[in-house]
Amino acid sequence: MWKTEFNQGDSPEKFLKLGKEFLEEELRKEEENLRARRSRNYSGKKDNKSWRKVNIKKLSKTSTQVINYQGMQYAPEGELGVVYLFSKLQRKLGYLSIVRLGDAFPDCEAIKLGGKRVQIEFEFRSGNFLPQHGEDGLKKVNEIVCWEDNWPQRNAASCRSIA
Repeated sequence: MWKTEFNQGDSPEKFLKLGKEFLEEELRKEEENLRARRSRNYSGKKDNKSWRKVNIKKLSKTSTQVINYQGMQYAPEGELGVVYLFSKLQRKLGYLSIVRLGDAFPDCEAIKLGGKRVQIEFEFRSGNFLPQHGEDGLKKVNEIVCWEDNWPQRNAASCRSIA
């Protein structure tokens, strides 16, 4: 529970300072709890110390393009962001449902409005498709969903940019 020395006559600056101090204390406690859980989970195990090599970074890195769409503040920075945004836009893009979504090629099978099943591959940039999947990959997909469409010479696959 948050106990303060704040009275109604105090300034907003004091209120903000107390709030900041409270949040910093809560964050410090959570970090200590996390460290304690980690040390309990990994204590005594000589072969499982790879977690120490992982850098924990605050989620303060921001993309340059703000989209603010249904809880997604910034534009996708990779394929996973495209998949996430597609899941939010599927109805607006004309897909009735997603049948399968995974990491095996092609990434997705969906049903379009009208009942047609389509195979979809997600790419951050459409130009990444050919080097990864080759000409044979074009025979296995109906559509490529991407954030940046940078494959002007495409002809066999339908490419849809969701930017």
